[in-house]
Amino acid sequence: MSRLLVVGSGEKGIINIMAGYHVMVINKEIRDWPEAQHFVSVHHLFHTKGNATGHAHRHDEIADCFWRFKNNGGTSGLFAMHVAIKLGYEKIALYGIPLSGEYGGKPVTNTWREYIEKNDCKNVRSYSGETMKLLGDAKGWF
Repeated sequence: MSRLLVVGSGEKGIINIMAGYHVMVINKEIRDWPEAQHFVSVHHLFHTKGNATGHAHRHDEIADCFWRFKNNGGTSGLFAMHVAIKLGYEKIALYGIPLSGEYGGKPVTNTWREYIEKNDCKNVRSYSGETMKLLGDAKGWF
């Protein structure tokens, strides 16, 4: 399969990076991202009319695909990375996925670190922040 850009913060300034790649957006509405192939969230998944595929972890959501995923405070970004890996993309780049704060008294970065240690994430990199420190730099690689 091809390359996938996973967009968290939804900055439209990344359009130049997106050219020629599949796009997965997190916690966004489809009308704001007509170029996206995938929508994902651990919160509320917005309806995904059109050609995009919606991914959720609960069957009470409006979605096309449901994934077993024990989130434990890892954020929608971690769920999106999990789905991207399972979909079989050869290269996955994360953009705008902050890892600040805690969930259940545990730093979110710890949950990510645990996931990375237990799963094959060698085909995932990030453009900035804590995810780049954990996974490696996507600049020049993607």
